[in-house]
Amino acid sequence: MARPLRIEYEDAWYHVMNRGLARRPIFLDAKDYKNFLFLLKEITETFSIEIHAYSLMPNHYHLLIHTPKKGLSRAMRHLNGIYTQFFNRCHRRDGPLFRGRYKACIVDSNAYLVELVRYIHLNPVKAKICRQPKEHQWTSHRYYLQDDKGHEWLYRDEILNRYGKSINEARKKFDIVVRSKLDKKVIKEIEKPKNGMIGGEMFKQWIDTNFVEKRWRASKEISRKEKEIKTEVRGKDLLENIQHCYDMSLAELRQTKRGQNNEARSLAIYLMRKRLGYSMTTIGRWLNTENEYAIAKALGRFKAGLEGDRNLLKRIKELERVMMRRACP
Repeated sequence: MARPLRIEYEDAWYHVMNRGLARRPIFLDAKDYKNFLFLLKEITETFSIEIHAYSLMPNHYHLLIHTPKKGLSRAMRHLNGIYTQFFNRCHRRDGPLFRGRYKACIVDSNAYLVELVRYIHLNPVKAKICRQPKEHQWTSHRYYLQDDKGHEWLYRDEILNRYGKSINEARKKFDIVVRSKLDKKVIKEIEKPKNGMIGGEMFKQWIDTNFVEKRWRASKEISRKEKEIKTEVRGKDLLENIQHCYDMSLAELRQTKRGQNNEARSLAIYLMRKRLGYSMTTIGRWLNTENEYAIAKALGRFKAGLEGDRNLLKRIKELERVMMRRACP
């Protein structure tokens, strides 16, 4: 069976969840929960995503994520991968922790955002872990009701602004509404979404027209030249061109020092990702590192610094022209 189509676009909302392999626990103690929350904070900073609600259960988790600049796949790959390493190291085990890749349903933010937050916060109540949402330590509900120095990364205004003008009024109304019973139709739409979409028919048609059908048409229209660029340009060529541009050896290009910026290395990461479509793992192999997080962080910093740096933009364009000539003689 083919995998469901993963749709990503700017300003999208997602209900994301994953479950332990064979429904086994993914959190065994408080340290596990805290490690996962640390990584949630990290992915908001590194991948420019927003987390608006979460619920961490013994054998699964739920997240409400907003992606102003896309980035869901990279963020989730980092979250699940690094957390699995944490868990395995802490509990002296190996192998996969989750049942497979995460499930991400795209959400109609106009119609289902508030209901989805209620569903996520009521998850531990439904599982009879607690009687009230605020009693469960590992959901975002209690941090909607009070400020917390460790949860500045949690985005709450989008939801609370819908409940009142003052923060105190909004929090009181929010708590009351969340604790009320969810409509069965809403639960069905969230738990059994059609084609990975939570929303009304107009929203689903808009997604189909603008992303599903468009992607299918685009895949049929890839030119022969574009295919050649993808298949013929290699990491070796790219690194050689960057070495020549910066007049440095391969060892110098791969070198990292704390507190020092290696522009050539960051540029290599950026172009391998943008032009060659390499994964963080593959880029790491070319640069002799297994630290995917460091690669992702370097990429994020480089992209953030691109705006306004005309000289760097010129170097990138020149390198891309060289790559095009090499791929298409």
